[in-house]
Amino acid sequence: MSDATSVLFGLEHEFSILEVQRVDTTAVKVIIEQAAREGPCPECGVVSGTVKDRPVMRLKDLPIFGQSVELWCRKRRLICEEALCPRRTFTQVSTAMSAVLAYPIWCFRLARTQRLGDDVRL
Repeated sequence: MSDATSVLFGLEHEFSILEVQRVDTTAVKVIIEQAAREGPCPECGVVSGTVKDRPVMRLKDLPIFGQSVELWCRKRRLICEEALCPRRTFTQVSTAMSAVLAYPIWCFRLARTQRLGDDVRL
């Protein structure tokens, strides 16, 4: 996707938009991914770029331009390359997503963007 699309959705600093699809006349589906290709292990701090898998998580977000948004985030699950680290894999962390991002899609509560969390608290 173009940089203009990332700016439109306010994601240009941390995410790349992989795809935008029209679901119906009032909804769009947006698939995003963190721009950073590597990240530090939360246990030992060693930076890794070795991808184990890339699960896709659905996030709650606010409507944009009067349309509901199905926001899907493709996360990177990375392998810690430090042999002595007890943590074998970890998921990249994003400052733009709230702490509930770890919930899988089938949970009773979907993860949400920080933007939605801020709006709900107003």
